[in-house]
Amino acid sequence: MITRQLQKDIEYIKNEIISKQPNGNYTKFSLVDDFIAFINEPKEKSYKYWTSQYKSSEEELDLITKTLDEKFKNGLTPIEKMIKYIQDARWEPERDRAIKYLKGELK
Repeated sequence: MITRQLQKDIEYIKNEIISKQPNGNYTKFSLVDDFIAFINEPKEKSYKYWTSQYKSSEEELDLITKTLDEKFKNGLTPIEKMIKYIQDARWEPERDRAIKYLKGELK
């Protein structure tokens, strides 16, 4: 059975703004909060967070894992668009560092 919370989390994952950096790690931007949620994180960290929420149900865990697989395979935000989100943020102390990672200037 798919709970309301699971449906909400699946939609959240599908709509996340995540870009892959040239070094293979990821940057995430939050439109809700208008700031960078993380920089230079491995995708395994996202998997660990989301799968830890659904350990008790194999069916729910499978759905979350498939949603994450699809997000990281086909749902990433292009780097140029991510840079624009970051540049347009009202206040972002990590702006320069994030852009350098996205452009491959930092590893």
